[in-house]
Amino acid sequence: MVVDAHIHYFDTPRFAENLVKEMDGAGVDWSCLMPTLEDSTWEYMHLTFKDVTNPFVLEACRAFPDRLAGGIRLVPTEPGAIAELRKFADTGFFRFVKLFPPQQLPADDEHILPFYEVCAEYGLPVLFHMGQTNGEYTEKQKRTRMHLNSAYANPIHLDWVAGMFPELRLIIAHNGYPWYLESWAVALAHPNVCMDISGSGPWTEGIPVVYTALGGAAFIPIDFDRVLWGSDNCLPQKESIARAVMYLRQMGANKQQRTNILGETARGLFGLR
Repeated sequence: MVVDAHIHYFDTPRFAENLVKEMDGAGVDWSCLMPTLEDSTWEYMHLTFKDVTNPFVLEACRAFPDRLAGGIRLVPTEPGAIAELRKFADTGFFRFVKLFPPQQLPADDEHILPFYEVCAEYGLPVLFHMGQTNGEYTEKQKRTRMHLNSAYANPIHLDWVAGMFPELRLIIAHNGYPWYLESWAVALAHPNVCMDISGSGPWTEGIPVVYTALGGAAFIPIDFDRVLWGSDNCLPQKESIARAVMYLRQMGANKQQRTNILGETARGLFGLR
């Protein structure tokens, strides 16, 4: 099975239908689909997103229930966030939760603990955007434009969370670029932590370079069976897969490990059939 474990809903005509067609052409069985950050501007992609929220993803997953698995994106400290989490989780179409620390708080802020407890109650893995983040969004309460805070997206913030919630599966998106070492260290210390290799450019191209330069497996014992692949809308899925395979070969991942990364691990993590 091949699973794109990291892809966003874009507000374009017939997005879900076109995504499934792309999946068919790339040999992708499932895509894990999540909203974008509302009313945000992404400088590196020259894109602006308005209101692509959880109901959009729910509608897409209902239309393609055997191809699209939903991710619930919420700001965990906003009023009503836990009620919203339960509401969407109870639909049965969502397989994970997506949090975006650069928007408001680091992942280890104590105010988020009740939210994690509910994620654990539902058995929903939590995918964290991690790494340098260049963009802006509108702060809802102040109604002012705010620049995203990359400091909140350092993977080391997950070290405490992983220890506090050993039953909760956590996913470090983008291998935490540029904090690769922090990502590898947190994953090494906590068996409930996974990493995804999603995106393009330095988010992924730097991973094998840094890994090899630091001595590879002799210095960084990565558990490749806790790594996921995702396109993150940055490249066509077929091209993203080809690049991921190239990087993984450079890092010494064997054929079975590459198979797991491209989908088998995600299948088990998200309960896909």
